[in-house]
Amino acid sequence: MQYQKIDGKNICFHTSGRENTGINVIDAAKIAITHGAGEIQLISINHDGMLKGTDFELLEKMRKLIKIPIIAGGGIGSVEDIERIKKLKIDGVVVSSILHDNKIKISTIKKKINQKLLNIR
Repeated sequence: MQYQKIDGKNICFHTSGRENTGINVIDAAKIAITHGAGEIQLISINHDGMLKGTDFELLEKMRKLIKIPIIAGGGIGSVEDIERIKKLKIDGVVVSSILHDNKIKISTIKKKINQKLLNIR
């Protein structure tokens, strides 16, 4: 689910983040679960590509509300961001800009995460 914070509300978007659904991301997650979703991937449009961290506040709230696996993305800019997400008991992390922009090598991420005994695949 791609979402954007608009007027203090996290609203789902579709069509690669171009079309506003008008549905709150928490409500959308609950609807998806009732229709059989096995995991939820949350991508913060506001943070995507910024490399300054993601929407940790929403991730924490979602973790308390839903029990299926959550994968976080949008704005991950450091190994510390990954560690923070893991501390929230989020099941997975999507990184892209950090690799595409050559800010860090995948081998460095793996090495640092493995040193902290975090699971990586």
